[in-house]
Amino acid sequence: MHETESSLHSEGQLAKRLEKAWECSLRKLTVPYRVDFALEKEGAVQAWVEVKCRNYPSTRYPTLMISVLKWETGIMRAQATGLPFIIAIGFADGIKYYRYSSEHKVSFTWGGRTRLTRDQSDIEPVVHIPMELFKILR
Repeated sequence: MHETESSLHSEGQLAKRLEKAWECSLRKLTVPYRVDFALEKEGAVQAWVEVKCRNYPSTRYPTLMISVLKWETGIMRAQATGLPFIIAIGFADGIKYYRYSSEHKVSFTWGGRTRLTRDQSDIEPVVHIPMELFKILR
């Protein structure tokens, strides 16, 4: 809903870097999927990938915060298909990614985009994923 031409460009640039590193194709999904990409290799979907771009270093906050709706959707896609749900983040200091596991401890708060709020949908339930659960993309 809030994707801009600039944010879509940044997302596309990050997707290209992920494709090269993972030797795959990231296929952009339409809005009803509520997850950004299907990761495809050799004609088969291998994972569901949410891509985010942040203009600050990965060390700024102890967690990555995303919408609970986005979180639930990724998990539901993973459970329905048996494929992984991955969150890839482009930070000012590099790219990190997280692969969902039900064993990981996350926390939930009421929050979101509290600074520079665009509309009421910016403030919602969010999940905080500890940064130590993210791996560095090499």
